Amino acid sequence: TIESPVGVLKAVEVASASADVVALMIDVVDYLQYIGADVTQGSVASLMARSTVVNAARAARVQPLESDWTETRGDEEFQQSTRDAKSLGFDGRGCTHPQQVRSVHACFAPSPAEIDHAKQVLAAVEAAKPATAILGSKTVSAQAVARASRVLHIAEKLDLIATPRSSGTC
Repeated sequence: TIESPVGVLKAVEVASASADVVALMIDVVDYLQYIGADVTQGSVASLMARSTVVNAARAARVQPLESDWTETRGDEEFQQSTRDAKSLGFDGRGCTHPQQVRSVHACFAPSPAEIDHAKQVLAAVEAAKPATAILGSKTVSAQAVARASRVLHIAEKLDLIATPRSSGTC
C-alpha cells in the first residue's frame, strides 16, 4: 500500500520489488494527511498520487487498486468515487464494509457498451489481418487490442458473456 509522498515517488520500485507483488494500492486518506491536504474522499489533491500509482502498477504489470472508502454512509458518493477510480485506470478498490462489495463489483465489471466495443475491436483486427485494423475512423493500436481482450476475459469470468467452447471435433 502506498501511503506517503515517498511511496508515491517510488511506486514503480515498490510494484517491481518482487514477483510476489500482484497489486499496488494507494491509501488516499493517509497520503492526504502526509501532504497536509484536505482529507476528503474525492479530494483533487490526491489525483497526481492516484494516477502515479496506476501508472506504476501498469509499468510493473500488477493490478492498481484504489483506496478503500472509509465512510460507511453516502452510497452515491461512494459509487461516484468508484466510477472515478475506474476512469483513472484502477482495476478495483478496497472495501471497509461488506455492503460496499456489490457496488465495487458492479462498477468495475465491464458495461454492455464496453463489451460491445471490445468485440468490435477484435473483429476489426481479425478482418484486417495482416493489414492495420481500422474501427470507425481510427486505427486500432496494440494497446486497444490488449484492452479489448482483457475486457472480454473479465466479462467471461463474471459470466457477462458466454465463454467460447470447443466444438469437440478435430
